[in-house]
Amino acid sequence: MQHQPLEIEQQPSNTHTMSSHSLMYFHFGYQETILFEFWRTTTPLSYLFSCSLIFCMAVFYEWLLTYRYTIVYKQKNRDLVDFRYQKVFLYVSLMILSYLLMLTVMTYNLGLSMCVFSGLTLGYFLYGGPREVINTVVNEEPACH
Repeated sequence: MQHQPLEIEQQPSNTHTMSSHSLMYFHFGYQETILFEFWRTTTPLSYLFSCSLIFCMAVFYEWLLTYRYTIVYKQKNRDLVDFRYQKVFLYVSLMILSYLLMLTVMTYNLGLSMCVFSGLTLGYFLYGGPREVINTVVNEEPACH
């Protein structure tokens, strides 16, 4: 049995085989691929819309986190199946949203990163207060019942 040598096409080193590349350092610019291949910003207006959407996602993340804290605190003595499903759904939603925000920062686009940080900051300012109250109340309860 004879084996034929495998022929591999060599491409010149100065050509790019991918249609887009991502910069691995912080940069400015409105032409960006955000999270998915279909979410591309090609104009300043589409970039501004995407920044607004990312900002709202970050604020929503903080609201959802506070909502989760609130329902867990209100339902802490109950062991209902529906409540468990709700907790699991909220947990998974928070994890997905947090990873999407992290990956947005990892585009290394300064505008998008600042939208994530400022959205989280505003969200915490608006909704973080109840979490602090709940943490204080929970931590002041005696450990033994």
